[in-house]
Amino acid sequence: MAVIGGGNFGIESAIDLSGIALQVKVIEFLPELKADQVYKLDFLNCQMLA
Repeated sequence: MAVIGGGNFGIESAIDLSGIALQVKVIEFLPELKADQVYKLDFLNCQMLA
């Protein structure tokens, strides 16, 4: 499954989807995620996200 966007909504959605999908990829055109730090930390701690 893929989520487009590295902002708060995209990262939060990816974290939520990681509970039901085998793998979730986040597609972002910028070199770094624009999500708030708390979402970035949750994202980095999630095993199913790439």
